[in-house]
Amino acid sequence: MNKRTLLFLGLFGALILFIGLLIWFFTRPVSGTFEAGNLVGPDRNDLTAIEMNSDKGTFRLERTDSVWNLVSPVIDRVDQDKLDAFFRVFGEARLLAPVSRNPAKFHLFGLDSLSGTIRLTAQDETTSLRIGKTGPDYASTFIQNESVQEVWSVAGLISNLIGTVNDYRDKSIFRLKVNTLSAVRVESISESLTFNRDSTGWFLSGKKVKEDVFLPFSQNLSRLDGFSILDTVTTIPATWPQSVKVTATGPDGQVAVSFYKIPEQLSYAAVVEGSAKILSVNDYLVDRFIKPASYWTEP
Repeated sequence: MNKRTLLFLGLFGALILFIGLLIWFFTRPVSGTFEAGNLVGPDRNDLTAIEMNSDKGTFRLERTDSVWNLVSPVIDRVDQDKLDAFFRVFGEARLLAPVSRNPAKFHLFGLDSLSGTIRLTAQDETTSLRIGKTGPDYASTFIQNESVQEVWSVAGLISNLIGTVNDYRDKSIFRLKVNTLSAVRVESISESLTFNRDSTGWFLSGKKVKEDVFLPFSQNLSRLDGFSILDTVTTIPATWPQSVKVTATGPDGQVAVSFYKIPEQLSYAAVVEGSAKILSVNDYLVDRFIKPASYWTEP
């Protein structure tokens, strides 16, 4: 084999190697953690803080031991259902594929100056994810790790997770174990009723309470949530009459909640005794408490 042939083969081999390097360069994962099939962020058990930022505002959650709380812009308990939904979506969200490395085209994926951001802190390291729009399959989301100039498609509707601080605030009114309660007092405008429980069931003025009638009542006691927080109301106005007060007595003491009818609305304002928070709750739920004595028992 002459020198010209060897030179040609050498140049040809170098060209093939160069092309291979180019292909590798432009198709390689830019980040070691951003690879198809990987989780989007840190493991739930490693997280110590979550911060969300959007045009709706910025708020931060922090974990102490195993308990999550809102720490900014208000200090409050977290809505556990909402937080569990957040972790469930993130726990299932996996990177599908990179879709663009051209910043000039990022806006096509909903990634611009108005994009929401989720910052996940674990072991003193923070991962900042810009959240774009939902993918064309309506089951994925476009995201960008702020440390990487690259847009990825991710399985899961992460864009639905960013809300307002009030979305993540605790709105529980009642969370009681009904079978441990000894008494429930209901004070309405027209009358006051005291339900007592023994090993055979609930009684009102010595009469057995109808179980099917009492069921919606007990469901309220076991779980009743407000649907929003009335941030603009610091004290109950005089024009909002107290319609009913419910006091439940159990092994851990008493829980008392007052409900005030909001004029011209299908809702009540609920105030849990000892809390400054005022919650809005659907009227049909509160109306379950406001019944005459004859409604609850057999004639």
